[in-house]
Amino acid sequence: MMWNLILLYSALAVLSESQSLQEVGWVPCELVEEYNQPDSSGNIETHYKRRNAVLQFSHPGDSAVNPDSITFFVMASKVDMRKYVQAGVEQVQCDIHRYNAGGIEARWPGPGAQEHDRWFTCTLRHSEGLFILTTFLRYTPTVAQADDAKWVIEDRDRLITTAAMLVMTRSPSVEVGLLREQILHCQFAVDHKQPELVLEWRVQKRGERSKLFSYSSRSGQSEGAGVSLRDIAAGLGSLRLPATTLASEGTYICSVYVPPLYGSHDLALHIVESPQVTLNVAAPCRCRWGRSRRWCVRHRDTTLWMCRWTG
Repeated sequence: MMWNLILLYSALAVLSESQSLQEVGWVPCELVEEYNQPDSSGNIETHYKRRNAVLQFSHPGDSAVNPDSITFFVMASKVDMRKYVQAGVEQVQCDIHRYNAGGIEARWPGPGAQEHDRWFTCTLRHSEGLFILTTFLRYTPTVAQADDAKWVIEDRDRLITTAAMLVMTRSPSVEVGLLREQILHCQFAVDHKQPELVLEWRVQKRGERSKLFSYSSRSGQSEGAGVSLRDIAAGLGSLRLPATTLASEGTYICSVYVPPLYGSHDLALHIVESPQVTLNVAAPCRCRWGRSRRWCVRHRDTTLWMCRWTG
């Protein structure tokens, strides 16, 4: 199995040079399984097991590119994550997790959904931090899997899934100067028309979190400012910040909730400003050693006066 995985990555390195996910059609992933286990004191600890997997965009009847790996086949739907990945596949990092809907068992309103569907999240990250994209994959289990609360995914299992919703940002980490307008990018897509959704922006500073904006499609009402309602209707929920100050620095959270799915991304905003020095030689001054000029050296709110010997 290890040899097959090495061949898989080697083939990807050869085939995917300057090729997009749209062109290649698959990308190596890791299925991250979570399980709880008591420690020596009896306290429950959460552990994670990473397993080799492949995310493969395909049609019914396609074969897996790696027969010895877990394969998540993604069938065609209105939500196509490939359109949002503007990078070569060698720059894409992929993690897949099981998703717990928090006890909500409502049937997803998208096409083909069943009441007993299982959910996964697939997160694609750019290796240089240019974007993060999370897609919710819907999987309709067999009758036996649906009745098994501890359903185990085997090493060579094939899971036929459909992308139902995605949430992404192209600005996971931003550096900006003072008094600059900044747009924090947040985008989403859903597989059915007029979804019942809630879009929110919050900011966290020094451990305290506050709401900046919220919108509910059910009521049509919004609170706060900085997001265009027209853009929300087109799947864009970016936040526009006015002239930045030192107080603007923090972690901004964009979240999209379409029951039972909740997707969010953290965006780190850093204020970076180079020192500004201003010299003023217009006004003379006297020093005890003779004639000189007065220089004003100013950095932000601090003013320093110095005398320079001129004769």
